Amino acid sequence: MLRSMKRILSVVALILVLATVALALEFPKIDHHPAPGDFHRGFLESMPRFDPANTSAWQVDLRGSNLSRLDLRGAGVSLEHAVFDDKTIWPAPDRLPKDFDRARIVELGRNPGLGVRSLHAQGITGRGVGIAIVDSPLLTEHQEYAARLRLYEEINAYPNTEAHMHGCAVASLAVGKTVGVAPGADLYFIGSWPMDPGPDPNQEGPLNLAPYARAVRRILQINDQLPAERKIRVVSLSLGWEPGQTGSTEITKAADEAKVQGMLVICSSVERIHGFKFHGLGRDVRSAPDDFASYRPARWATQGYTSHDRLLVPMDARATASPTGKDEYAFYAEAGWSWCIPYLAGTYALAAQVDPKVTPERFWALAMKTGRTIEAKYNGKTGSLGPILDPARLVAALQRGDLSDKAAVAAELAKYSAPSPRDQAPARDSDNRVSADFAARIARLDIDRASRRDVIEQLGQPRGFYASGKQLPDPNNLPSRYVMLYPAGVQVSMSADRVRSLLFDRPGYRWRNQIEVGTRIEDVVKVLGSPRKTIENARGADVGRMQLEDGAFYKDIDGVPGTCAYHVPSQGVSLYFIDNCVRQMIVLPKGQ
Repeated sequence: MLRSMKRILSVVALILVLATVALALEFPKIDHHPAPGDFHRGFLESMPRFDPANTSAWQVDLRGSNLSRLDLRGAGVSLEHAVFDDKTIWPAPDRLPKDFDRARIVELGRNPGLGVRSLHAQGITGRGVGIAIVDSPLLTEHQEYAARLRLYEEINAYPNTEAHMHGCAVASLAVGKTVGVAPGADLYFIGSWPMDPGPDPNQEGPLNLAPYARAVRRILQINDQLPAERKIRVVSLSLGWEPGQTGSTEITKAADEAKVQGMLVICSSVERIHGFKFHGLGRDVRSAPDDFASYRPARWATQGYTSHDRLLVPMDARATASPTGKDEYAFYAEAGWSWCIPYLAGTYALAAQVDPKVTPERFWALAMKTGRTIEAKYNGKTGSLGPILDPARLVAALQRGDLSDKAAVAAELAKYSAPSPRDQAPARDSDNRVSADFAARIARLDIDRASRRDVIEQLGQPRGFYASGKQLPDPNNLPSRYVMLYPAGVQVSMSADRVRSLLFDRPGYRWRNQIEVGTRIEDVVKVLGSPRKTIENARGADVGRMQLEDGAFYKDIDGVPGTCAYHVPSQGVSLYFIDNCVRQMIVLPKGQ
């Protein structure tokens, strides 16, 4: 009997082994090949002007634009803060500022800086280390990372979506062969959008982090099948989240699961996951990336640098892979934390190559301890700026075996664990809140009568024109209904050249100076009055499709307490709530 049981168990074990082999992934595994994106915008009638009082980045977006008719000799300041790409068509040299050397600026922007290339020359490239990125759909064939791409899958990506600038940029900043920190690392990439499809097919839906949580768990499944010498060691997510946002519980749990498995989960919410803090550094476009003295605080967030409890990493003046073609590039004079995160992921890959037993805690403690502090001018004063990540010193400390026991690591990290003073805490990302300046410009927009031209005159050039979740290549040939996308996720929906709605899913803009994202239901009712009708437990899918009744309050949608909708077009607003707080606000022309 015992022998029979052993034979049965042996057969079962063999079946399980065979099943595992049958399901094993084969690399490279590229499930989709998104088509190149297209920023072709035609001729510009005038040069966008840079406003130093406006903290928004990308005020001067020239990607895909034809500037050949313009005289830009007096536009030197705007060009120093510009975004452009290989599709940008420039005027003749005699109509450009004499000191604007575009090729030199881009070449400087390719360099990760801080001496990273000196490590590459020593063979320290992240070889054998896996970096996983979850971000917008990728141009899988781009020459910067195609050779390093081991896996590309999609979760919650729009059908037939084109490659997007954000995913291409972060992938190249992490593992790009000429612009990346860790050009020898393996790249595992999941293309995803952290949002739900909206009821309007021409408008992106509200934030939902659950797809990113599924993507992180998929990364953990993939890692289970990788050999010990090629494991994924770091997950890069260029976004952050707050409690109460849709899917925030799921993404936090997924990130914690990755942390338990020994991975560094680097994101804008890394303080919530690991207790670490970081911030981004500005750099003038002509300055040398390897010179620590070239760096300064970011223009959009000069707070958060004086506490010296944040690891500072390069952010501005970077050239990255462009989604427009496999050998094409874009240049971003100013950026946000999205560019810092893959930089840190790449640096961790370098560290893991040098010391495969390195932990996120030891890495961060050593990075803080070995970081450099410089004297820099900001906020009108000269002060110390640091610790700035010093990859060469960090690698040398790893090679010496510094902070090799947990007690020493804990003691070092304890030096930086005190919370930052409120007046010094930076925004987690320049796009996580509508700036005061931009909110004031929105308030001056007469949305009851505004045309596209009125919107652009008041709010500036949008980051892009969208319909059905796809970027529209030609702003001079738009469909009747489309969306203009602005900083902090502000969406202006247009129909027949008139504003249909403004959508907000981040705080900062206060409608009637009283309601914004985050306002509680009871305070909303004080402003709008009690609903005319309350509908209990409506189905979310129905609420998204139905013609909502004016003055109706849809309570506890899908039976989830605190998930509600209050539609009051007669007053010019429609609100969606999670946990009894506004999570999406749609401002409408009155009576729509």
